[in-house]
Amino acid sequence: MKITRERLAILLRESGLLTDEQWNRYVHSLRGSRALWEALNQDVSLGAFKDLLFAEIPLPFLGRRQPIHEALSSESVSMRPSELIAILKAFRPGVSHATGPLIQAGIIRQADIDAALKGHDSEQADPYERLVRQNVLTPEALTLFFRQAERRRAWPYRRDLILSILREENLIDEARAQAIRAGEGFGDLIDRILETGPPRAGAIPAELAIPSIDLTQANVDKDLARRFPASLVQGWRFLPLRRDDGTLEVAAADPMNLALGDLLWLLTGLRVRALRTDSSALDMAIRSIFGSPTAAPGAERLSQEAAQRIVHSPSTVQLVSSIIEGAIDLKATDVHLEPYLDARMRVRYRIDGRLRNILMLPADAVQPVISRIKVLANMDVVERRRPQDGHFDFHAETTRYDFRVSTLPCHLGEKIVIRVLDESRVLRGLQQIGLLDEQRRALERLCRQPYGMILVTGPTGSGKSSTLYSCISLINSLETNIVTIEDPVEYQLPGVNQVPVNEDVEMSFAHGLRAILRQDPDVIMVGEIRDFETAAIAIRAALTGRLVFSTLHTNTALGAYTALAHMGVKPYLAAGAILAVVAQRLVRKVCVPCRATAPPNADLALALWPHGGAPAQVARGQGCEACMGTGYQGRTALFEILEATPELRAAVADDPSEISLARHVPREGVISILDAGRRKIEAGETTMEEVCYQVMTMSGT
Repeated sequence: MKITRERLAILLRESGLLTDEQWNRYVHSLRGSRALWEALNQDVSLGAFKDLLFAEIPLPFLGRRQPIHEALSSESVSMRPSELIAILKAFRPGVSHATGPLIQAGIIRQADIDAALKGHDSEQADPYERLVRQNVLTPEALTLFFRQAERRRAWPYRRDLILSILREENLIDEARAQAIRAGEGFGDLIDRILETGPPRAGAIPAELAIPSIDLTQANVDKDLARRFPASLVQGWRFLPLRRDDGTLEVAAADPMNLALGDLLWLLTGLRVRALRTDSSALDMAIRSIFGSPTAAPGAERLSQEAAQRIVHSPSTVQLVSSIIEGAIDLKATDVHLEPYLDARMRVRYRIDGRLRNILMLPADAVQPVISRIKVLANMDVVERRRPQDGHFDFHAETTRYDFRVSTLPCHLGEKIVIRVLDESRVLRGLQQIGLLDEQRRALERLCRQPYGMILVTGPTGSGKSSTLYSCISLINSLETNIVTIEDPVEYQLPGVNQVPVNEDVEMSFAHGLRAILRQDPDVIMVGEIRDFETAAIAIRAALTGRLVFSTLHTNTALGAYTALAHMGVKPYLAAGAILAVVAQRLVRKVCVPCRATAPPNADLALALWPHGGAPAQVARGQGCEACMGTGYQGRTALFEILEATPELRAAVADDPSEISLARHVPREGVISILDAGRRKIEAGETTMEEVCYQVMTMSGT
């Protein structure tokens, strides 16, 4: 297992082994680089992530730094009082050792300890049991301690973990390690660790190894392992191996789980050395010693009382709020919370059409986060075996956001996707969605026709709904009766009658469309044509005096005619009803703050301009804080508007196949998607790579 140099620097800071001056110098060196963002995309501990946020490094979350810090400092100690008593009684670390740090942090008072132990003698209960039973030393107290401890200076586990990593890479010898344990500083070694310039002789490598162990070949002290409660070993996923000279050696699925090492040191009085091991081998070894994990009757379903306690805890509320606010800040369209290995959860945002890793939630935060989101979306908190759907609203300053939530049971746990619906990004005029001037004028003219059908085509996520909403907004007036049927109604249009599809009450697109026709509509919008029945009713409406808007999932404009024919629609009816087909794609825009020009790639230039005419210079983003190093920020649309000319109508009625129709598309006056892409490359709005990927590959050219 490897960790990055940036992650090691985080551990050094959190362990108190860096001075403020050294840390500030290192933070300053990272500004504008991708190193920090890449470090955070690894599974760093909550405490380390919190410490980075305190350092005021330029992250997209900085506008809401405090909620994120408070949420990510919620390292909880998942233990039962009986487990706590069992470990303390087995290892007897000394009452002062187990309680001293909590007293210093103000979590418990010496007076409470004295009162709990008052009158204690050999015939009465064990002192550790008295402390726990009388609610002095409790899992809740330990949790509060871990949350509040901002600097674990000289905590043995953190320091020893760093030293073991450096020893593994032969960067220090044992004598140097002993000197550091005795309190001596790192000297020039720290400067080498913080080195971010070009590699030089003796510099710390970009990635460092964590000491590991092969459990299939290791000798495990089973008697030592059984001194720990089975439920604790199974839950925290570690296995005690041996005890030697005041050191407890354990195998762990994640040695970077600092809370585990700190907790074992506090409760056993032993220095802890954690070794990385294979997860499956660890599970097998744990089963061989403790047997298969067992759950209490009914444990697969949370009690309502337990669910309420989990989802309303301040740390869980703030963590979920931070994830949501982060998605808003980064203009994400979707949030993906996915079960991951070792019972963790990966959080990714879809930004500008691409998924990006944001953070990794530790195992003990997963279920509280899932439950909190379910409560917000009015879902069944204890149902984990069936998919669920829900939604909730969120207000940030002057903007209202609607979130659509979907859960899906997976092999490793529940996956949640949150769709971020931002009206300000969708309910826009035709001038703002990316149309070229001549295309905008043509579409405005078509939208003002008294009857006929306008279809918008493209793959999923290409912005079809946004185009339909823009068209509807253009013609929305007091004199016009506009009715839509959508699945679901994602954005509310003032003055428009919007009908949601509801299969539970047999309100399909076709049934809803029949009902709409009895409501004297002037304009109808059908969210999507999926079957013959819906297509037939929509076309009949367009032929009998209504203006109809709808979408089809086809790659090209001509493909709309072919798709309708495959559904069973008579080609002559489609030819008579359709006014125009609009095909579109979304491409990422070059980030303005870091935009620069460079000569074009020769191969891409030849693909886009096969007959010559490629620009001498094209725009591309260099990568900056605003775009998180990608070079892109925001998206724009490329359009092709294919109007139904008399020649094209005749061709459709004769043979609606796409190959046949291509011979009848006018060569003059039609701006293809590829033409629109070329223009936006020349204008510096997007890149050749984006146009080639989004247009040429999807259209088969």
